[in-house]
Amino acid sequence: MMVGSNKCSNCVRAGKQCSGPNVADALLSNLSEQEKVARDIEETERVLAETLSRLSRLRSHQRSLRERGAETFRRGMVGLEEEEEAEPDPPMSVEQSLVGQAQALGASGVVDWEFSGVVPYNSAGPGVDLGSFDFDAFLQSGGPSAGQGSSGETPPVSQGSGGS
Repeated sequence: MMVGSNKCSNCVRAGKQCSGPNVADALLSNLSEQEKVARDIEETERVLAETLSRLSRLRSHQRSLRERGAETFRRGMVGLEEEEEAEPDPPMSVEQSLVGQAQALGASGVVDWEFSGVVPYNSAGPGVDLGSFDFDAFLQSGGPSAGQGSSGETPPVSQGSGGS
């Protein structure tokens, strides 16, 4: 540096603007910025390590909960199966027993459909009321084949009120 000047002798000879005094300031500023970035990186790495550790704990806890849930479900299913195996068949009601005996002896039409909760199949189609139809008499008469002619065909159904 030349005395009384902000320029170094090399810059004066070359006729260039000298950045000598500013170099030290620029280097200090750069060094300071590097230290700040290094601190930010360290802090971010610390937060990342804490977050990854927490994530690992949460995943482990989730896995444990799933395994416990599956084990609880399995034990519950085994318990239900054991209960089903241990349960005796429900006792037959007296009526069910008598119906079974009567059917074994060849009786037909002894089933109380309303009591059993089973509705006989309505072959007439939906919307046709079979409430007054006597199923027992129908079955005792031999069923649908009893009304057929000698040719095996079903007689035509009348359309009307049965007057003429």
